[in-house]
Amino acid sequence: FIEGSTTKARFHAGNSYRAPALYERFGGSYSSFSSSYSYWGDPRLRPERAVAIDGGVDQWLFDSSAQVSATAFYTDLRETIIFDFANFPRDDPFGRFGGYRNSEGGTAKGVELSLRASPAAKTNLQVSYTFTDSTSQTPTIGDDFFGVLGLSRHMFTVMASHWVTPQLNVTFDMFAASEYSLSPFGALGRQILFTGPVKADVVVRYE
Repeated sequence: FIEGSTTKARFHAGNSYRAPALYERFGGSYSSFSSSYSYWGDPRLRPERAVAIDGGVDQWLFDSSAQVSATAFYTDLRETIIFDFANFPRDDPFGRFGGYRNSEGGTAKGVELSLRASPAAKTNLQVSYTFTDSTSQTPTIGDDFFGVLGLSRHMFTVMASHWVTPQLNVTFDMFAASEYSLSPFGALGRQILFTGPVKADVVVRYE
């Protein structure tokens, strides 16, 4: 905390490690359609490794009835394990046409903004926004698209809760995300944009 104020500064840094799972190393499957086995694993897989840092500020306002926060983050995925078909090496020693392999990883950076407030004694409000810019060091679709698949760049949440009476509470909760890219099976390596999800709930609770 900054002395003599209601401001808090924070910073975190760390690294992570994940050993390959047994299925990623030795897994396979059987197809009743072709009456054959497919081998997906690779016993040579190296662990996943990442380094991440983040820093932010929390500020309390109006006699602590409101709190605003801002956080910047950066993650460097040094090495990851992926399940790949599109860019699978042709000289695989096990003769696989797809499966688990090590990838060079990528980076993710962005900001998170949030507000928590109690405008009245019986009302609570929470709003948050997250921007994420994630890129892969190897192509994810074709030879020239490096965006991380299935990830929305913008995400927004809002939650409002109000006690109508000491026994009756009403809560509104919404989540929304922007469009994201995928190249599903059958897309022939083409990028397809999907509309991001929007989900809203209203919960009425009586005790």
